[in-house]
Amino acid sequence: MRKNHIYLAGPFFNEQQCRILDAVQEALQKNATVGEIFSPSKWQGAKDLAFGSTEWKQKTFLADIRQIDRCDAVVAIADYTVLEGETLPDSGTTFEMGYAYATNKPLIIVHAEDMNKLNLMLLEAQTSIQSIDTLANYDFNTLHPNIEMEQKLEVF
Repeated sequence: MRKNHIYLAGPFFNEQQCRILDAVQEALQKNATVGEIFSPSKWQGAKDLAFGSTEWKQKTFLADIRQIDRCDAVVAIADYTVLEGETLPDSGTTFEMGYAYATNKPLIIVHAEDMNKLNLMLLEAQTSIQSIDTLANYDFNTLHPNIEMEQKLEVF
């Protein structure tokens, strides 16, 4: 069975977001079709540089881009904020989703909360939409879409 290299995109600015990231990573680690997982939240390659410095920003950005380029699929957490009933990802995660699509990487959008609306561009870019609960058994070798979820979502 092929083990896929996964890039895990998602915000990690507060405790709740970190708990969601950890839950997604844990589910991916249980998945038989997943091998290596790269999460920018765990990356320590720029820890010797001053946070926010030009060097830190460049090193962090380029490391993330390189990891997306070398991964087999991007798993992106959509939950950042809910505004007027719409689940919105953070801007960095949205960039990573767009870059994944532009470089022909499968994009698996993950939601922790119930999701009933999704931006049209993200809906059309995704390969599959999964909940955290379904990730441990999702087949990253066949990459089946979640048609039922897609059909129930409203676009905005």
